[in-house]
Amino acid sequence: MKNNKGFTLTELIVTLAIIAILIIPVYNTFISSAKTNYESRTLISASLVAQNEMEEIKGMTKDEFGNYIDSVVPGDPDITENDFLASYSKTISNGGFEFDVEITVKNITETLNIAPVDKTLENVIETRDVSVEVDSPSDINNGVVSVSGLGSTDIPKESSEVILNFTSDAVDIVKLNILGNEYTLVNSEPKLFVDIYGNQKNIKYIIKNTSGKLIDIKKYDDEVDNVTITSHKDNTSSVLIGNSFPSNIANENEPMEWYNVNIKVTKDSSKYEEINSTVGK
Repeated sequence: MKNNKGFTLTELIVTLAIIAILIIPVYNTFISSAKTNYESRTLISASLVAQNEMEEIKGMTKDEFGNYIDSVVPGDPDITENDFLASYSKTISNGGFEFDVEITVKNITETLNIAPVDKTLENVIETRDVSVEVDSPSDINNGVVSVSGLGSTDIPKESSEVILNFTSDAVDIVKLNILGNEYTLVNSEPKLFVDIYGNQKNIKYIIKNTSGKLIDIKKYDDEVDNVTITSHKDNTSSVLIGNSFPSNIANENEPMEWYNVNIKVTKDSSKYEEINSTVGK
C-alpha cells in the first residue's frame, strides 16, 4: 500500500535547521570576501588618488604652484613666506569611488639646509616600458592625435577635451577608443604605460578606464604645457597620472623654496590613505 503521509512538521523543521546550519557559514564567508574585496579596491584607488595629487603638485613650476594655491586658497596667500601654511579640500573620483581629499602645504625652507644641485642628462634613466605614445596636435586650430604603431585620429578644431577610453573584452587585450576610432593593444601585464607628447594645442585628456588594468599615464616632458590629464568620473579600473619627465634637467637648479605637502584621502569619514612629501620649487 502506497504511503502518502509526506513530511511531518517535525521533519520539515529539522530539515530547514540543517540547511540553515550549512548555508549560514557559506553566506558569512561570501559576505566577508565581498567586504574584503571592496576594501582592497578602495585602498588601491585611494592610494592612486593621493599619488596623482602629489605628482601634480611636484610637476608644477614655482609660478604654476603659486597660481594654483591662489586658485584654491582665499586671501591671496604668499607661498614664499616662511610661515606659509594652507589647507584646502576637493572631491575626486577614481576606480568607481568618490573620495574627499584634504591637502595641506607648509613652507619649511627655513628649517632645511639644502644647496642647489647640478643635474645632467646622463644621470636620467628612463625605465618606462611604454605601451602607447600619444602625439598631441601641433596646430592650434586642428590636428591629429597619433597612437604609436596603430594609427591616428583627427581632432576637430573645436575639440578641447579628448577622452582616451580603455576597455577590454578578452584576456590580455585592451581596446583604446579615441573620438570613435578604436585601436587594439595586446598587453599581458597588469599595467599599461601611456606617454603624452606635443604641446601646441590646448587639450585636456580625460582617461576613462574600465579595462581591468592600471593605466599609468604621464606627459613625457616639461614642454607639454598646454596639455592636461585628468581621470574620468566613471572609471572602474585605476588610473595613475604621473609627473612629467623633466626636459630641462641639464640646467643648474636655482635656489628654491621648500614645502611639506600632506595629502589625506577619506571616504565616508574613514581615512584610506595619507602621504607626506618634501617638494622644492
